[in-house]
Formats: sequence, C-alpha cells, structure tokens
Amino acid sequence: MIFFILFFLLTSSFLIGLLRGPIVPNEIQSKNCARNVSLPFGGGVTLNCDSGMYVRLAKNPLLLFEEKRIVHNRILTAGNVEQATPGSTYLVWIISQPLYFIWKGFDKSFSELISQIKSSLNETYIQQDINQTIDDSFPNFKSFLPSYVSYIIFHFFLIFLTFTFYIKTLYDKPFNLNLFTKPFLWIGSFLLINDIVKQFFFSPGPQLFRIFAPIITIYFSNKILVSKNANKDFFIGTLFVGFGMLFYFNFFISVLTIGFAWLIKSRFFSEPINFIKKQYFNFLLSIIVFTFPYFTWYIICLMTNDGLFIYDLDQTNNGIDVFKIILNEEGFNAVYKTFLDSIINTYKRSLIHSWHILAILFSFLLLLKFKLTNIEKNLLTTSLFYSFFIILFFCIYKPTGEPRLVFSGFIIFLPLIGEMSKRIINLRKKFLGFLIFLIFLFSGHVIHKNSPYGWYNIDGYYFFEE
Repeated sequence: MIFFILFFLLTSSFLIGLLRGPIVPNEIQSKNCARNVSLPFGGGVTLNCDSGMYVRLAKNPLLLFEEKRIVHNRILTAGNVEQATPGSTYLVWIISQPLYFIWKGFDKSFSELISQIKSSLNETYIQQDINQTIDDSFPNFKSFLPSYVSYIIFHFFLIFLTFTFYIKTLYDKPFNLNLFTKPFLWIGSFLLINDIVKQFFFSPGPQLFRIFAPIITIYFSNKILVSKNANKDFFIGTLFVGFGMLFYFNFFISVLTIGFAWLIKSRFFSEPINFIKKQYFNFLLSIIVFTFPYFTWYIICLMTNDGLFIYDLDQTNNGIDVFKIILNEEGFNAVYKTFLDSIINTYKRSLIHSWHILAILFSFLLLLKFKLTNIEKNLLTTSLFYSFFIILFFCIYKPTGEPRLVFSGFIIFLPLIGEMSKRIINLRKKFLGFLIFLIFLFSGHVIHKNSPYGWYNIDGYYFFEE
C-alpha cells in the first residue's frame, strides 16, 4: 500500500505540476507556435498552436471535410488537415457527448475562468497586430470546453492503456498491490514522465501516439515470439495497428516490427523456402487485415469527398518533394548528404529528449555483462528494429525536421530495461528505494525545465542547441 501511495503521488504530482504556468514567455509565444493559457492561482499551460484546430474537429467531425477556412479575410488552417488520420477526432467526439450534456448545467458557473482564458489567448493577436479575437475564430467559445476536456480524458486513458500494455509485456500474473514493489513498474513511469507528455498532455493532438505505438508494438512482437499460435497473435496485432493508422502514421513502423517478429518466429531467416511454402497465404492475408481499416476510411472519403486528402503530402516540406527538388537542383550527392544530415539530426533530437533511457539501458547491459535471457534477446532485437526504422521514418517523412514537436526513438527500450531490472534490482532490494528517489527527482526536473516548447528561447536561441 505504501508503494501504491508513492506511485499515485508521483503520477498525480507530475500531471498537476505541468499546470505550474506557461513555459514560453508571452512575447515570443507566437514565434514558437505556442499559445499560453493563464489559469487561477498563478497556474497555466502552454499549448501547441494547432490545439484549437483539434478542438474544432472534436466538436464537429464533419469539419474533417472542410477545405477552406477564412476568418476576417485571413486564411486559416482548414479542418481537412486531419482528414487522413480521423481516429482521434471521432473518438474524442464520442467521449465528449456525455460531457456536453453535463456542461449545460455548469456553463454559467465558469464565466470568470473563461474570461481569463480568452484574455490570455487573445495575446497572440495583439502581438501580431491582427484585428481579431478568439471569439472570431471560435464563436461561442465556452461551448468548445467540453471537447477540450474530452481530449484531456482521451490523453489520460491513452497513457493508462500504454502503461497497461507495458505491464502486460513483463508481468504474466493478475494485477495486485504487490506489483507496486516491482522495479520494472517504477521504470515504466518514464512512459508518463517525459517531454512528449509534458508538451502534449494538455495540448490536443495525436502526439501521444509517439509513446503508445512503440509499447503496443513491443507487446505484440513479444507475444508473437513466445506464442504457441503465432499466426493468430500476428493477425490480431496487424488488425490492431491497422486501426492505429487511422490515428497516427507511425503505426506503419509498428506493423513492420510485428511482421519482423513473426518472420523470426516462422523461421523465415533460417528456412525461407519452407516459410514461403507454408506461410505465403498468411502473409498476404496479414496485408489485407492491416490495410482493411484504412481502406474502409478511404472508400468513405472517396464516396463523400471524391478522394482522401493527405495534408503532409500537400506541403513542400514532405520527404518526397524535398528529395525530388534537391535531386533536380543539386544532384544525387546532395540528396545523400541531406538524408544523412536528417538521420543525424533525428537521432540528436531523440537523444535530447530520452538520453536517460539509453543511459539506464547501457548501465544495465554492463551490469549483466551483455549476457541476456531469451526474453531479453527478443525484446532487444525487436526494439532495435523499431528504433532504427522509426527514426528512419521521421527523417524521410520530414527531412527538414519538426523541431517544435518532441520525438523519442528510444522509449521502445523501456520494456527491455524493465525486464533486465528483474535480475538487477530484484537481487538488490535496497536499490529500489534509491531508484524511486531518483525518479521523483527526475519528475521534478522535467516539470521545472523550460523546454520543450517551440524553436527559440527568450534570447532567440534554438533550444536544442543550448
């Protein structure tokens, strides 16, 4: 019970601590694609500048087919920016329906709070000398609050689900209070205490899938590798991540990793001819299973919208266009250099946000003298595969980078670290208390540091270069 109370204090204090106040100074928030929101008692939060768009969609999913949005003769981002990944919009809309019913009885009770929020959001219009207010962009502003709250609820359950799959990967017994004395559970707290959650827990959007996707990937990959019915678990995994594609495109790397685990289990690399004879139909079926959810959405868009609009491919900074332009203007060597620089920068960004994960990983490997159990080897193999290809995915997807968005290619290693902790910290019980103490310190550090929000700090320096 004591360990449970400590864990509850850790998680609740971290989430509440994120409301300590806006991080980005008001005078540079618009430059950083940020929106500061002031709350009572000196609290507040910094939101991503796209938050309003996600709230609009969650209130009215039909806006996914909105092609133009003009406010006071200003062209703003239309709702079809999220048409290619509608999952979050519809799910948050479902969550919000009972909240809208409840909100009708309280909407007059928060007039002072709403006025304070609107005043802080109007600050960016004043900075940019724009003759507009938040009421122009969001008529009847208070009616959007249930959708915003629904996004927070969605984020909470997404983190909870992530943590549950992390535990299920490492713990094959029914959950009980004794679980909170296990070191791997405390190591799993890094799924909550990280820069991705810090930036996006209170900021609507799909970014928390950068945490959920790797954990669900390692769960299904490990399940396949130890399964007595690998084909069944493979199909379940591919269907699950197929639905994930409706939420975030990084699930494409998830299906590759799950498929890689299935190939290992099916002895493809040692007996390729035998695999082709026995499994080629299952391989084709897995492709159908994976693509079915997204293909269904494509058909819906085709029937209602004459096609599917993918916003990122419509932008000039997508990988296809960037490499094509460089190839035509500067040649293949320039493409190679850009590609290599993109990989280095993507690794660098990942290290900045999750260096502690690699530090623990290599420390544990050294303590175990790199002698791993079969389960640990499975986790290491699939984690390395996912980490390499997710970094490759993002460096190709956006070669110019998205520095305002937090990224970590190393969260995937947490289940492996948790598994190794069973042999390290379990044998040294006194280390558990020290581990918990360090995690509380790290939680405080993540809360109080002034990054990661946007590109620049108050002195104009790119915060990744500090």
